[in-house]
Amino acid sequence: MEWMKHFDIWFGGLFFLLGTAALGAALALFVFWPRVRAGRPGRGNLWVFMGAPLICGLVFTLVGGGFMGYGIRQYQVEQRLLASGVTEWATVVDVERTGTRVNGQYLWLVRYEYRDPSGNIHEGTSGYLERREAQSYRIGETVYVRFDPAEPSTSIWFGRQARARTSAGPLPT
Repeated sequence: MEWMKHFDIWFGGLFFLLGTAALGAALALFVFWPRVRAGRPGRGNLWVFMGAPLICGLVFTLVGGGFMGYGIRQYQVEQRLLASGVTEWATVVDVERTGTRVNGQYLWLVRYEYRDPSGNIHEGTSGYLERREAQSYRIGETVYVRFDPAEPSTSIWFGRQARARTSAGPLPT
């Protein structure tokens, strides 16, 4: 599923929005506290009521921003490699379940190795996949990746040949 490919962006965006909403609630409490307090003399302290949305807002905004920033950076790398990367064969070295779940289903990764033109071996991961798709790959199977010739350790996953042809242009010979 394509939406899973950019999990970090939408997950981070959701957390970021929740965090900013909580910060907005804390700000509203701060601004309107004198009016609330005037109606209930001697009741409550501003920081007691504002503490939870403020702390939750800060945590959610920071965590969400981190996930979203990472996802956007990965997306930019992907776009750069699509435009100027080199397609190469890679070998599947592992298929593993991650600790991340969406709708109760674990997401999976395929780990691969490939050689750059200098003969150096690099590793990469597929990004999040559904269990069925990830488990369709076998250790030792040949797949396609695209890497940056100027920075060979940076790569993106294409998987099997048909997808590599349509996404990455010419295949290695």
